[in-house]
Amino acid sequence: MESLVLRQTDYGDHDKIVGLYTRKHGKISAFAASAKRSQKRFGSALDLFSHITANAISPAGQGKTLWRLQSIDLINPNVELRKNLTSLAYAGYFADCVWNLLADEDPHEDVFDFLIQCILELAKPQTLSNLLHMEIELLQLCGYGPRFSECVECNNPISSTKVFFSFSRGGVVCSTCTRNDQGLWMPTQISKNAEAVESEKDFLAVRSILDKFVTFIVGRELKSQSFRREVHHASV
Repeated sequence: MESLVLRQTDYGDHDKIVGLYTRKHGKISAFAASAKRSQKRFGSALDLFSHITANAISPAGQGKTLWRLQSIDLINPNVELRKNLTSLAYAGYFADCVWNLLADEDPHEDVFDFLIQCILELAKPQTLSNLLHMEIELLQLCGYGPRFSECVECNNPISSTKVFFSFSRGGVVCSTCTRNDQGLWMPTQISKNAEAVESEKDFLAVRSILDKFVTFIVGRELKSQSFRREVHHASV
């Protein structure tokens, strides 16, 4: 089955448990016996963000969720991605979003194809607006697309100078529809151009909203969010 390696965890002295996002089965966890001890069996194919074809046995028995990895054919190791820390940070964040926003064994081919494309694109230089566009599109594909251009309640355009982004409603709300809710205020001009920001300041404003929105959905801050912030601050 065609897969992307999104996670890996050491298990004991010799084995690994890997998190795969697959085209056919969606998100699965698989036991890779002797993955740490034997380079011959899996080699570098289990490195993060490797694009692979995995031969795995599905879980047997009620309540079992762990697949068993038998063999792997490497399609693309995506080595170029690992040469840039910012690209790696975004890839890790996108992987975390997929892992935490989608259910186990719930396939979405559009998400799989988009992840493949994102990893290829992230290996190249990206503008700030392109990074935001990828992030917003991924959230949309996962079912949590944020709305910035009009009120999520009445669909009317925003006319005030500031607008409230509601985390529970997944987008901006006009002054008429605003109520006590978790969220953040932001300048309307930035909201209307959320995917076409030109300045570092506007980029950070939109990304701060998205970070807190994802934290609200998941119920905690993802480790990849703080890592991505650290990498960005170190690069400017």
